[in-house]
Amino acid sequence: MPKLVVAASGKDPEGKGKEVFACSFTPDSSFALTGSWDGQLRLWDANSGVLVTSILTGTKPVSACAVSPDGKLWLSGSMDGIMIAWDAVSHEQSVFLALHTRPISSLAFAGDGQTLASASWDKKLTIRSVRQMREGQTLAGHEDIVAGCRFLPDMTHLMSWSHDGAIRLWDVASAKTTKILGGHQDRVNHAVVSPDGRWIASASRDRELKLWDLRQQCEIKTVTTNAELRGLFFLPDSNWIVTVDQEGWLTLYAAPDLETEEEVDTQLPVQCAELSPFGTCIALGGEDGRIMFITVEGIEPAPIPVTATQTTRLNKSGLMRILGKGKIKHTFRYTCPVCRKSSELEDELPGQPAPCPNCQQALRFSAIEQAAH
Repeated sequence: MPKLVVAASGKDPEGKGKEVFACSFTPDSSFALTGSWDGQLRLWDANSGVLVTSILTGTKPVSACAVSPDGKLWLSGSMDGIMIAWDAVSHEQSVFLALHTRPISSLAFAGDGQTLASASWDKKLTIRSVRQMREGQTLAGHEDIVAGCRFLPDMTHLMSWSHDGAIRLWDVASAKTTKILGGHQDRVNHAVVSPDGRWIASASRDRELKLWDLRQQCEIKTVTTNAELRGLFFLPDSNWIVTVDQEGWLTLYAAPDLETEEEVDTQLPVQCAELSPFGTCIALGGEDGRIMFITVEGIEPAPIPVTATQTTRLNKSGLMRILGKGKIKHTFRYTCPVCRKSSELEDELPGQPAPCPNCQQALRFSAIEQAAH
């Protein structure tokens, strides 16, 4: 059974930290990016809780943030609906967009890093290509604030949840709603899909935690939590759910019965929370500007999605040139998000997670980007 352990905590050493509204991990799970009331993006060391660096994004609070799956971009979303993309190394702006007319509540990358979604208080979502961020589609249908969004593991569908009490599933290609899950009677604050794509867990302001069968698209279990939730996560094996409430309590539930297995009191007034890509660390952002890291022990780290670039070559020997024939060869080149080293595979990509030849981190090849050669 997994075990939750308080590992580290930190605060701005200059005392400038304000309420932390959002947090997101780097691909290697070593650092967490946070967005705060004072308009700052801050990067923290997840092992020590030490503040590494910060960026002043503007005069408005940062209400959402995200790190791209390749680690090259940091995104900040503000209370005035502005999204800015920052170079993770130089901290220079690369994109400045007015995505929404009201605060941005969520920014989410698809697992392959090619698509970006946003959710807002203006009741809308957007979907856009990362390569062409200035062009996007608007998704309308919710009747109140859209509290968050997340891509499903298949990356062809997007899930959103709203203060209208509904969870919507969207087809990414058509930007159309495919299913509405409407079992909540109050604002839906959080929702998450299991890594195996079987379950959805959701939580509302009235402290109801629901588990849904995604394949049957029906509710199968409901329990009442002790306080309103600030975070909700499936662990990598999809058998465990961790909740984080506003009073700082973390609870471990077994799925699908939602039986309570462990509770940990951090004594942190929590505003936001995020699970690392490996699934072995949880970052908590506090109302007092503090950040805390919780280690999840006793589970295998999740494989990291990586996009491989396919190159097709026509190899011809001397005889084949004479005969006008050749053999097509496929090569797949990728960069590991953890060690940042490039590698190459020939013929085809593995169907199952495979280790990086340099750092041995398990990688899941979830998409192929075609390249002309």
